[in-house]
Amino acid sequence: MINKRIFWATVFFVWLGGSIISVFFTPALIMKAVEFRMHEEIGVNTLMHKSTLSTYVDRDVVRPNNDTLYSTAWLDLSEGPLVLKLPDMDERYYSFQFLNTDTSVSNVIGTRTTGQQAIDILLVGPESQACVSEFKHVVRLPENKAWLLGRTLVDGPTDLLNAVSTMEQYQLLSPATCG
Repeated sequence: MINKRIFWATVFFVWLGGSIISVFFTPALIMKAVEFRMHEEIGVNTLMHKSTLSTYVDRDVVRPNNDTLYSTAWLDLSEGPLVLKLPDMDERYYSFQFLNTDTSVSNVIGTRTTGQQAIDILLVGPESQACVSEFKHVVRLPENKAWLLGRTLVDGPTDLLNAVSTMEQYQLLSPATCG
């Protein structure tokens, strides 16, 4: 006969162990899968745009909005900084979210944080000092690797082509010079 205390202690530790594994390792596995897929589909430090609206079956992000166009890139800043160039957005809402390799969000830029004017944003890793003094807007990421996820609002079906045109002006580039 099984001792009830030992049985329940075993159940508790298996449950606790499973919870710990789930909490600490699942985000890392998710990000490794994203990194692998991005390397295969578009490469590193390359901005890709989805020019169609998402539906309930799309799962590029967990729950995509059906009034939003998405841009994405896997960033590797180990070789140096990058510049995210955004056009004048007029009245259009946009945001760019930077996800760390543990899936936490380290920074968000967009309409509410940087406004709607054209802007060049320097993206640097945790140790880099390159070009920092040459840019008004700098995003310092806590790791050299990050997932960049951009969102561009589409204000109804008649606005889709305008939103795509705006989104296609987004650029991710190496800085021309780093004094």
